[in-house]
Amino acid sequence: MTASSGEMWDRRFAERAWPADPDPYLVELAESLSPGRGLDLGAGPGRNSLWLAAKGWDMTLVDLSRVGLDQALAGAGALGVTIAPVHADVYDWQPDEAGFDLVIVANLHPGPDALAVILGRARSATAAPTGRTSRSYSPGPPNGPDVMLSDAS
Repeated sequence: MTASSGEMWDRRFAERAWPADPDPYLVELAESLSPGRGLDLGAGPGRNSLWLAAKGWDMTLVDLSRVGLDQALAGAGALGVTIAPVHADVYDWQPDEAGFDLVIVANLHPGPDALAVILGRARSATAAPTGRTSRSYSPGPPNGPDVMLSDAS
């Protein structure tokens, strides 16, 4: 991605309110999990991370948009939770250490080669063998539990 991509997302996040409810497939996967360390790649305004943080998760959010991360911080403040925002391009960013119990890659639409890199990094960031990696896309196909990665993947 480029600086202009970050600027484009800054404009988009500033122009209108984005959905605040978490991804329903993430809710289905994570609602029964015990809280742990979570990583949200391409978090934007943080709808998924804020839901998880409210459930006791220690969430790190990575996004190219400062505006999106600022909105996530404002949401966290309103909920009385703490999140750790990281302003970075998910295509280049790598965690300092593994150990995340859940990694979310939602609403990113890279090409297949970039997706493979991102999902590889997501898998390497988990705390094996208990770490779970969630992937969901919306709006539109492919979408649903059949495109999610979990313990078995």
